[in-house]
Amino acid sequence: MIKYLVLLLVFFVVVTGFSQKGVDVKVTITRVETMNAPIIVGLYHDEVSFKAKKNAIDSLHVVPHHESVEVTFKGVARGQYAIALFQDIDGSGRLTTKEFGIPTEPVGISNYPLPGIPQPPKFRKAAFAVVHDTTIVVPLMFSKDYEKEYLDHHPAGSK
Repeated sequence: MIKYLVLLLVFFVVVTGFSQKGVDVKVTITRVETMNAPIIVGLYHDEVSFKAKKNAIDSLHVVPHHESVEVTFKGVARGQYAIALFQDIDGSGRLTTKEFGIPTEPVGISNYPLPGIPQPPKFRKAAFAVVHDTTIVVPLMFSKDYEKEYLDHHPAGSK
């Protein structure tokens, strides 16, 4: 009887793929205004890499031809992740910024709603749980979006 139970358990593990196969994380990028300029999407799993925007566990490039575009990270282990992306309008291969680190190119961060990002984004706010196939929507934000947000929170003459 015990042999049959062990065989049944082994069969269950093999058939159900009890191993950590990974899941898909689909990112839908909205508010695309510039076509044919690549969007670089990074998938991050911790605060250090997210803050530095280096050492993403995976990154994808997509060239949009419509106002929204999707990319899918495949075989992602279950856990907490954050998305950071930008559209490389000037073709430099990196995010171009101006005074105070304000991006001059469109950017997007998971879980950061419009109108913009008034301060450097934090991993814990941007993070989302991945336990099964997941879809997350990330709108592109433009300097006009977060400059307005910054000025609303930091009126002239205030410190």
